[in-house]
Amino acid sequence: KGMDSGDATGTFAQEAAEKHKEWLMIYWPEYSKEAHVGLGEMYVADERFKVHYDQHRPGTAQFLCDVIHAYTGL
Repeated sequence: KGMDSGDATGTFAQEAAEKHKEWLMIYWPEYSKEAHVGLGEMYVADERFKVHYDQHRPGTAQFLCDVIHAYTGL
């Protein structure tokens, strides 16, 4: 739903960012906004991640990156 609206600051998008953070915290010993943003940017910059995220809907990697930026305020 969040991607349908195109609003990276919307409720659904920000809930997805929170869930993404929770998933990261399973593996990361501590949370860093900068690291979260860096990961989102890697999803776009690294073709392997981009293909993974965009396989069902083109633009998903970029939207997730935008959502993470909005979530972190960075």
